[in-house]
Amino acid sequence: MWTPGFPQSGSYGIIITASDGELETLQTVQVIVSNIIAPVTITESTPSATTIIATAGDNRTFEVIPVDEDGDTPTYVWTLNG
Repeated sequence: MWTPGFPQSGSYGIIITASDGELETLQTVQVIVSNIIAPVTITESTPSATTIIATAGDNRTFEVIPVDEDGDTPTYVWTLNG
């Protein structure tokens, strides 16, 4: 069994051999692995808490490390609710 991963899109030739012990036959099958779009994940964030308490006038620094398994450069937007 073969389960291709994200970086394995492309065309592959697979040779199938059948034999009765004396004679054999070969057949080549072409397998095309389509590229799918992998979701971006955030692997690390600072601060790591999901609730941050701040006092008016305080400065807070927020950082994230996004990863895209396809190798694309992730983009992201910060929004503030309220």
